Parts: sequence; structure tokens; C-alpha cells
Amino acid sequence: MSFAALKFFDWSQGVAFLVCLVIVRTAHAASIETFDGTKTTGTLTMDAGQFLITPGGGAAVKVDPADVLRAQFADALPVENFSPGVVLRNGTRLTGPFTALTDPVVKFDRYKLALPGGEIAWVVYQPFLPTVAATAPPGKVGALLAGGDFFEGTIKAADDKSAKVLNPIFGPRTLVGGNKDLLALILRDARRSAALFEVRTKDGALFGADALGLDKTGVTLRHPLYDNVKIETKDLLEIRAGAVRYQPLTALKLARVDPLPGRRVEQCFAVDKTIAGDALDSLGATRGKGFESAFGVAATWEVPAGFTILNVLVAVPSGVPPATRVTFAVYADGRPITRSSPLAAGDKPAPLRANFGVVRSISLRVEPASPANATGTGLWLDPVLTHR
Repeated sequence: MSFAALKFFDWSQGVAFLVCLVIVRTAHAASIETFDGTKTTGTLTMDAGQFLITPGGGAAVKVDPADVLRAQFADALPVENFSPGVVLRNGTRLTGPFTALTDPVVKFDRYKLALPGGEIAWVVYQPFLPTVAATAPPGKVGALLAGGDFFEGTIKAADDKSAKVLNPIFGPRTLVGGNKDLLALILRDARRSAALFEVRTKDGALFGADALGLDKTGVTLRHPLYDNVKIETKDLLEIRAGAVRYQPLTALKLARVDPLPGRRVEQCFAVDKTIAGDALDSLGATRGKGFESAFGVAATWEVPAGFTILNVLVAVPSGVPPATRVTFAVYADGRPITRSSPLAAGDKPAPLRANFGVVRSISLRVEPASPANATGTGLWLDPVLTHR
């Protein structure tokens, strides 16, 4: 075989292998999780206003967008951050170049969109995490700088490359977006999104939408500011219920924890980690959220208005003796609502759903089923409050 033929043979074999690899990965690269706690993995498409999820070797299942907690278009999602572009007052994040903020309307060629300048809350120049964004002082105008510093002042000019800020003490200062010290320009506060849906794209954008138009080519957004903006399927990362429709329980402030007699709270209860300090994602929490609590410990949260359902996975950690059986109980305003079947260490995490209606608070408690005097802990993984 000649060298040229050998190169062609190797290349063609490599291409065939890569094609097979892509096919295999594509077939299991997406998933849909619904409000009832069901998660289905397979090939994800959209058509006629519905999601279609096709498990490997199975038939396609239609899922209404109203039932979807999250539709994930990749097997693993990148860390969510603020990408260069703008943040609107309603919490939507747009990426890519835009025209000067001093123009009557600001144009975004990527989305074929023009918005009033007053709708823009932040201009983002460098990528940063939401934890950094949270350090911005509310009600202040100026520039968010690397290291947590804030340069307060009046915004005199700004576009996607630089900004001019006038500080009453230090005078005018021109800040260049290419300088990594400048993270963002803050013109006004950005609210948390109140949209029913959130659409996350591969370029870092995050759109809120009141309704979605789904078809074979992608999703069309329904919203007064950017109605009919179309996101093609190839550009989608995730479509999820908006924060007004679901809340991770552990993101809410605890109302009360009743520890075991003679023990401190941290000795028998831990949020978003085990009591020993280990990560929950290694124990079955797909989003790393939840808590571990000792038998008999009650944790209570106030329920935000409108939320009526709890979905959670419950599990018994390996440190509990194999003969011990454990139940996970949910109480609302002191009344028992539901409890799991008895579980033991080694059992797979089990879904638990509590439909409690309109209440002021819910309490979650791990209770030994047998023996009645057993000691140990239980895991509550990815607890989410929802309403439809």
C-alpha cells in the first residue's frame, strides 16, 4: 500500500470512528426533567409546540412546555456566568456587540433587535460568575472592577468597547473593555427575572420569555421587549421554568432547625453538603443541592406565595447500618402531608412529591422506621418548590 493510500485509509477510518462517536453521544446527549420529578434522557427535538424526547431504543414522548422543569440540549452544561454583552432591567442577558448607549435605541445585530437605552441595566465587558455580580452595590451607578472594587460615578458615554465615568472626587475616567480590570458598567439595578420560562444559549445569553413557540428549527420567544426573536436548535443549551415557577428549597432562608438534644445544629444538619463536608453531587444530587439531617431533626422553611408542591429525591447514606429502615416525612403548618416508603442504605435515591396546597411553612424530617430507636442520617437531594 502506498503512503498516500495509507494516509487515506487512516483518515477514512478516523472519520468513520468520529461519525460513530458523534452518533452515539448525540443519542444520549439531552434530557428532560418534568415537575413531577421524572427525568428522561435521549434525543431531544421540538415540533408543533411540544418537546419530543426519544430514549435510546424507545418511542418518542411528547412533553408540554408547561410540564417541563428543564430541557437540557447537552449531556453536560458549562458553568453559567455573565458573558460580554448587556443585562436588561428584567434580568435578561444578551451577548455580542451593540451600538452606543447614547443612541435613541440600542441595536443588537446578532438578534436583529433594537431596544430603548433605558432597558439596559448593565454592560458586561469580561466574563464573571453570578457570585461576583452579587457584590455590586444596589442602587449605585458606576463600574464594577476586578477584585470587588466599585468605581462610582455618572455614566457619560458607553458602548461595547469602553465607557466614560465621571466621579465627583477623581474626575472623569475612561475605562476600556479590553482591560481585564473592568468587569461591568452598571447604569441601574437589574431585577430578577419574572418570566415563566428561561432560555439559555451556547453564546452565554439568557432570555426570559412569557411563552415559547417550538418547532423543528428552534424556539421563538414571546415577550414584549423581544417578541419573535428566534433561537435555532443548534444554539440552545437549556430551556427551563422561570424562577417564578420553581425555587430550589435550599436557596431560601431557613426559618428554623430543631437539632437533637445536647447537639449543635452543625453536628446534625448541613445544607448543600453532608454533615462531614462532602459534596452532595457525589451522592446523587444532579445539581449539588440539598441537605443531610440526622434522624429526628426537623428543618422548616417559610413557603413563598404561590408555591404548592415539593419535589425531592431522598436517600439513606452508606454509613447507616443495613438493617435500619428510614422514612422521610413532609409536614405543612405542622400537619403530616406525605412520607416515603421505608428505605435502607444502598437503595437508589427515591423521588418524593408533596402537594401541600396553600400553606405558610413546610418542615422536613427523617424518621427511623425500624428499629424505632435507630440513629443515623438521611439525605434530601435537589429539593425544589414548584407551582404550575
